[in-house]
Amino acid sequence: MNAPAPTSQPTGQRSRKDLECTAAATRYQRDFVADLKRRVVDNGEPFAVAQADTPHEIFHAMDIPLISNQWWSAYISAKQLSTRYFAVLDRLGYPANSCRYCSLGLACTLDNDPATAPWGGLPKPTVLVARLTANAFATVFGQWAQALGTEFFPLEAPGWTHKDPEWFQKSTTEWEALFEPHRIELMVNEMRDLIALLEARTGRKFDDAKFVELMRAINEQERYIHEAAQMIGAARPCPVSIADQMPNTMIPAVASRIRMGGGSRQALSR
Repeated sequence: MNAPAPTSQPTGQRSRKDLECTAAATRYQRDFVADLKRRVVDNGEPFAVAQADTPHEIFHAMDIPLISNQWWSAYISAKQLSTRYFAVLDRLGYPANSCRYCSLGLACTLDNDPATAPWGGLPKPTVLVARLTANAFATVFGQWAQALGTEFFPLEAPGWTHKDPEWFQKSTTEWEALFEPHRIELMVNEMRDLIALLEARTGRKFDDAKFVELMRAINEQERYIHEAAQMIGAARPCPVSIADQMPNTMIPAVASRIRMGGGSRQALSR
């Protein structure tokens, strides 16, 4: 299923920041963007472009700057440039029913106009990474890597042998049985190959201890999210819908993430 493209049209509504934590999160995001631009554009550090559902923790554990394709598309849209880049895709003959949301970064690169592009356009990344969860991803990332003069590293998205309708109730405690050992083994082996590529291309080493600490922090964060979701879901009537909390384009990416348990951490740590 193709995700709807982000819009560049202003809504006329200002976001409310009633909570102190909301303002703090906004400041953090602003600082994050400035630091990311400094490292990638100004300092020319090795970096990666990756889909939102790829193992970002690998890049964090290796201190490699990461630009999410979805984030970059949203950033382009926030700069009121999506209409321009959709026109670029149309002019170059790309089909109108393609996954335009995941193609905005490619369109920005193909437009090749540093005066218009955010940050002057992306420099050459070390690698582009995407899970093949949609037919368009191999084409989009393959052509994008070619346009940037770099490599595309695809990750498989192996299908379920069987699917439990109650998977979301079991994924935190029965994930090996639920997601199947052969599928997990394939993904772990591909992650090892990705780590080897990153070490060879960047000179940076995968930090086992930092990776484990990241996974512990993520598990803690997801427990808080789970508790909040349970509280919201138990309220009658439910005070908020998922559509109020995140754009529709982000729901599949969030829903597709699974927690890595201890067995997977041990298998990935070499």
